[in-house]
Order: sequence, then C-alpha cells, then structure tokens
Amino acid sequence: MKIRQYFILTIVASLAFTMNSNSQTTMFGGRGMLRVQSAEVMEQNRLYVNSYLSAFYLQETGATSLTKDYGISTNVTLGLSRNFEIFAHLKPYQDDQQNIWGAPGDSRVGFKFHSPFSNSLIHTGIQFFVNMPTGRDFSIAYEPFSSGKLGIAGMGLLTIDFTEIVSVLPLKTHINFGYFDQNIHDQFYLDMEDQYLIAAGLKFPLRSVIVFAEYSAEVFAKNEFVTNYNMNSQRVTQGIKFLGPWNLIYDFALDISLATSPGEQANEYRKNYADWKFIFGLNYPFAIQKRTQKVKLPKKMSEKTSSSEKNLNQRENFQDSLIEIEASVAGEKPEKKAKNDDDPQNN
Repeated sequence: MKIRQYFILTIVASLAFTMNSNSQTTMFGGRGMLRVQSAEVMEQNRLYVNSYLSAFYLQETGATSLTKDYGISTNVTLGLSRNFEIFAHLKPYQDDQQNIWGAPGDSRVGFKFHSPFSNSLIHTGIQFFVNMPTGRDFSIAYEPFSSGKLGIAGMGLLTIDFTEIVSVLPLKTHINFGYFDQNIHDQFYLDMEDQYLIAAGLKFPLRSVIVFAEYSAEVFAKNEFVTNYNMNSQRVTQGIKFLGPWNLIYDFALDISLATSPGEQANEYRKNYADWKFIFGLNYPFAIQKRTQKVKLPKKMSEKTSSSEKNLNQRENFQDSLIEIEASVAGEKPEKKAKNDDDPQNN
C-alpha cells in the first residue's frame, strides 16, 4: 500500500518539475506516452517501429519457484498527413503460465485523426481501432480482460500543450476517454464484456531524459460481477524515455496496480491483476521520404533594421546555438543534429 501511495504522490509532485518535452509512440501504437494517447499525430511520411517487453514476478505461498508473467509486443505507426496516422499492434508472445513459449495475444489495427480546429494550446482528436482475436488463450492470468471475440473501440483525445504558450510551464498533458465493444456480435452496451477506456498523463524533460507519469484503466460498463470501480483493471505508471545510441529511443517504466484482489471470488471478469510490472521498450524512427533542411545564414544587422526583425534574428541565432550545444552533448556533429528531428523532445 505504501508503494502505491508513493507513486501517486510522485505523479502529483512531478507537476513541480516541468520542462519542454514530448514523447513517441505508445505500447499499442500511435503517438503518445506508454498507454496514454496524444491528440497529435506523427509527422507525415514518418514511420515508427517499436517493441515492448513487460515482466512480472510473484512468490506464491507454498510455491518452490517464482510465478512469472512475460509479454512482448511490436507496433508500427505511420504518419500519412498532418492530421492522420495509422497504426498496428501485434503481441507475438503472452505468457500463459503453462508452456515454455506462451500464446500470442490480440492484435489491433486503427487510425488517429487530429482535429484541424486545434490550436497551439489545445489539441483534440479521435482514435478508432479494431481488436482482432489472434490470441490462442483468453482471460490470461495477471493480464487485462480479453473476450476472444472481434471488437471495436473509439476514443476522444485531448492534449493541452503549454510548451508554446507559457515558457515557465512547458508541460504537456493528455486525457483519453473511450468505449471498447469487446464483442461486436453482441448487443452494444448491454454486453458484460464491454469496457470504458480511461487514461490521463503528463510528461516533461528532466535534463537529458523525458519523465512521464500516467493513469490508465479498463472499466467494465455493465458487468454483474464487477460492481465497484476499484475491482477493474487500473494502474499508475512512472517512466522515463531518452534517445540512445543508433538513434534508438529507450523506454523504462514501472506499473503499479490499483485494482483490489478478488480473493476466492475471482472469475474471468474479476481477476487477479499483476501488482506491478516492469516495462522496457525500444523505438526506432524511419523517414519514408528524405527531406532537406535549409540552413539560414545569419544576417548582418543594419541600422535600418526594425526592432522586431532584430528580435527574430536573435531568436534564430539562439536556436542555432541550442542545436550546437545539444549536438556536442550527444557527441554528434552539429550539422547532423540540425537534420535530425527524431529526438523524443521534438515529437
């Protein structure tokens, strides 16, 4: 219980350490943090491929060895335009607690649309995905509920970006709310398997890494076995993201479950979820089309130059200096850094 309280306090305290940042793709595909989706989309002609490994260990009473739960997922996200991206989520391995090589998990394909009515402060968008029952087993131990049927989901997305408005509060927050029809062949909303999708989070850079904290939950909409909110699958997540060697983006995160244990009343809907999970991710960006970046040469100030033009030139020179500093810290050449927009803080 103390661990859960610590992580909740960490999320609240992180508001005091805000700096400019953004993140990359989520563990389900699509631009965002870990599970929380951003209302913004990937840049056009940018392809992101990522893979996540999750692990959980439990020492059960009377057991001679640790109970283990592993999962591996692979995702692809492609920006098609300024307001549209598509993604695919595959889970080739999901521990079934029985075999050396567990069953595959469900797959998802979907798209995200960024509203053109968004501005520099508030971004809105929608996301839809189809969940395909590619898994061999369902209702896997320690994992969120899966119906084993073809499902469809839609979510409304809200992103509040202070990085362009308030220089002293360069913070990004995301709020998601949606509905997941886990079985499209049954009645909408009246099915016990349908769930609300809820997620919210914030992120900011701290020195050379991006720190993020989020809350996510899958809440049954109408289920006679899950009558209280705290019985549902839910968690808080604290993690970091940084750009490493070979242009790879690394993720390290820790889940802490907030769901109560059902004890002897456990069933396929009310389950024992993993108390915690360690998650490691790798993300690599590709450019579908090569782009050239024009480098502006500094202009010589004349006596007739207006004050606004002087401020603009000073701002451009300051940005060039920042690029050189960041390049030197990363051990790269400045001209290479100027062409590289794959840093997590630039997406």
